[in-house]
Amino acid sequence: MYLYIKTMKNFNDLQLRQLKEDVCDCFLTKEKFQFYKKKFGFSYESFKNALIYNGIPFKSGDVKLALKSLNIECINKTIKYEDFLLIDKKYIEEFSNSKIRIAFKCAECGNEGNSRFSHFLNRAYFKEVPICSKCINKKVSNLEDVRKKNSETQKIAQNKESVKEKQRKAQLKRFEDENAIKKLSVASKKMWQNPEYRKKLEKIAREKWGDANYAKKVIEHSKNGGLKGIYKGLYYDSGYELAYLLMMDNNGEFDKITRSYLKIDYINKDGEKSRYFPDFVYDKKYIIEVKGYAPWSDLKNISLKNKAAALWCKKNDKKFRVIELKDFGYHWYRKARIFHKNNKNG
Repeated sequence: MYLYIKTMKNFNDLQLRQLKEDVCDCFLTKEKFQFYKKKFGFSYESFKNALIYNGIPFKSGDVKLALKSLNIECINKTIKYEDFLLIDKKYIEEFSNSKIRIAFKCAECGNEGNSRFSHFLNRAYFKEVPICSKCINKKVSNLEDVRKKNSETQKIAQNKESVKEKQRKAQLKRFEDENAIKKLSVASKKMWQNPEYRKKLEKIAREKWGDANYAKKVIEHSKNGGLKGIYKGLYYDSGYELAYLLMMDNNGEFDKITRSYLKIDYINKDGEKSRYFPDFVYDKKYIIEVKGYAPWSDLKNISLKNKAAALWCKKNDKKFRVIELKDFGYHWYRKARIFHKNNKNG
């Protein structure tokens, strides 16, 4: 308790009884403060000190004084959590909008922390619990209702036209960096080696194609169900093939490319005889296979085809090359889609 010298002017028994009856379950208001100060013949300082000494809570416009009247010490606009617990609930509301902070030791991580009085009282989670914001975020983020709310909010934000345009530009810029494409390709190949990952994507793809509206939309936006067409006399069988042709044309290499009509025999993963048809021949020397990987791609058979093609090339003084997205970049793939859309009839 705050101590005052014995010469301090104090209330007599009648005055003290009157004040306590008037205060009852709340603070002595500013109006009552002025009324009794004048009635009892006290100065401002002597009346304030006498109220604090007798434990009579009062309002004065100064939050620290209000706390002091409750025997709570406030230093640098901060009180201890232990002192906060001593404040009677009926007085708490008086400090709900104040800038006073509550200092505490986090019950989760053990670090020292503090929070504004108003935030401490109005938290949606862990109200009035000594826990830092970092630990609250960790705990709250795993709650089902919070995850659902965050997911819905994120969907709304991501579907804004301005956000989608910004993301599109960022992706285009990203794929201009050859090192970034290479890293993505390496990471993608590594992920494809995981059977569980392939099963997951295959399941997603099958679920999408199980929707008649989705299948109809995809087919209507392509020719024969895929990006197939003619570019300057050369047939392309996919968007990746067209992207490769566009890039080579831009590099002045298009005239060196012809469509491949090779038929290479190989034994598939089931041990059966099968045939593989590479895509292009470049400069009469390179057998080119342009490969894009779909969720349903059979990686084992693809590997067997590539080995058979490489062996055939070795025997026939040719070289085998597999061309992937990393070799021409998303920039050319996007151009291929635009070209195909505008020239569906070749």
